[in-house]
Amino acid sequence: MVFVVDRSSWWNEPNRFRHCGIGVVSHVHGDLLYGHWTEYEFHNPSSDPNYFTNCTTVWDPEGVTIIEPSGHKLFVPKNAFIGGR
Repeated sequence: MVFVVDRSSWWNEPNRFRHCGIGVVSHVHGDLLYGHWTEYEFHNPSSDPNYFTNCTTVWDPEGVTIIEPSGHKLFVPKNAFIGGR
């Protein structure tokens, strides 16, 4: 699972960045989420209100890639969110 948690309360209008926490979760145990969290700035050059829902995720044997509509990519390697971290 991939979670996006908004960590900012305003848009940085000149740059159109949005500060968020990204969580790649390997499993859930009760209320606990096990995985990897990182900070990330989404890019929204057109100020599209549906920007976040238009992002895609690609899972492969090496990890997960989050792809923004702008073409920006965030890669989280598998070893960061599954075992031995």
